[in-house]
Amino acid sequence: ARAGPFASRATSLAASLLPRSTPTLAAPMVTKASSKASKAGSKAGEVSAGLSAPLSVASVRATEERLLADRRHANELIDLLAASASAADVSVRLAATQACRALFVAWAEAGSLPLGAEEAAAEPADEAEARQASALEAYREWLRDKYDRFVAALG
Repeated sequence: ARAGPFASRATSLAASLLPRSTPTLAAPMVTKASSKASKAGSKAGEVSAGLSAPLSVASVRATEERLLADRRHANELIDLLAASASAADVSVRLAATQACRALFVAWAEAGSLPLGAEEAAAEPADEAEARQASALEAYREWLRDKYDRFVAALG
């Protein structure tokens, strides 16, 4: 198959969205079911980081809805970012890019994604409140990093 004019850019784009250092995982046990799933993933053209099933436009939209509904699913953003950079199916790549844009806009409007000058936070009243504030700040920093990488990949 002929590589498109954006193949090398998509590869470098995908690399820029992935974490700088990836932990080495032990080789998974191959079973008949996992072997079939692996072959199905190869036929579909992409598997996000080799850890989840191939994305479709419908699954991208479902992931977007889960992310909008609850912050607990935030790690699924990594799958969307990878798909927006390197999904084999152009419609999946476009859907993932649009989903990421919509998510970042929604989070910016809600205040979860800091994009401008930050207001000084009030001092926490107790240790539990301080831990919660620290966790929220770590989440916001992580989200801002993903946003910055997404914007850089678009440019």
